[in-house]
Amino acid sequence: MGGEELISRMRGKRNVAAVLKIRLASIRAQASSVLVFVVEGPEDKTVYFHWLKQLAPLLAHEMLVCNGKGKLLAFRELLQSDLGGLQAGVYFLVDHDFDGLRGQLHGEDVYVTDTYAVENHLVNEQVLDSVLRIELHCDGEPAARAKALAHFNDLYDQFLELTRPINQRIFLARRLGIRNTKPWPDKINSIAQISLEGVGDLKDTPSVMIALEREPTTDEMTQFGPEFDSLLPREQYRGKFASAFFVKYLQNLAEDRAANSPKLFNVIPSQACNGGLTLDALASKSFVPQTFRTFIAAVLAAMEAPPLVAA
Repeated sequence: MGGEELISRMRGKRNVAAVLKIRLASIRAQASSVLVFVVEGPEDKTVYFHWLKQLAPLLAHEMLVCNGKGKLLAFRELLQSDLGGLQAGVYFLVDHDFDGLRGQLHGEDVYVTDTYAVENHLVNEQVLDSVLRIELHCDGEPAARAKALAHFNDLYDQFLELTRPINQRIFLARRLGIRNTKPWPDKINSIAQISLEGVGDLKDTPSVMIALEREPTTDEMTQFGPEFDSLLPREQYRGKFASAFFVKYLQNLAEDRAANSPKLFNVIPSQACNGGLTLDALASKSFVPQTFRTFIAAVLAAMEAPPLVAA
């Protein structure tokens, strides 16, 4: 990256942080004691809304969306230098990704996910079981649900193994500070073909899908190889890849559930159903991770009287 480009990017983040500070001041002018949770993007806002509703349904709070991790961290840094006390009651909710807080120090004001991202907590057997019971009308059919859960685990493991090379390239890029030259793929049709029969090949080579300004060297790959190999794929591979797979998988399940000659649900009568679930619907079925429970408990314990919504 050239010096002028770096300066331009840094200036852009500072400008965004300044705008967020103005928005925060506006919130404080309207509700001085309300808690403010700062999140990276709209998807995070959706998930945390449901988690907070489970943990503290009457807690009064607002959310600020930063549209990017770098902008969120720049805003946090700006508030830390504020002498007017504006940072009081402000908490930052950050995806761990492959780069954590990017050098910033942990503190009581920040929660970092114990997975790559919040989306990883939406792709699991517990959420699928809820979908099977409600949307796919498999309530009262434990054997059919067990068959679907086993099938999901098999295909999900296939998908994680398939996407290992592109996760590794993102991991190396983050560790080595190599910029990408185009956005990472998020749509499942840009990643791989998913059907009930199995998982197809990657849509393109890893170097094309995860295009970088330069290729990691052999020595760099050797240096970071053991660390990447130690990652738990379900928890620590990219969450947007996982959620893209899951949404497509649920669509396939719904089509099979309604088919005249189903492949997976052939032991129960066919029934039309809705498998086009949104992130909001999946988030409402997810379990709040213990790390976030602990974080919110600490936030509330530090307050004499947590702000509550009006009755």
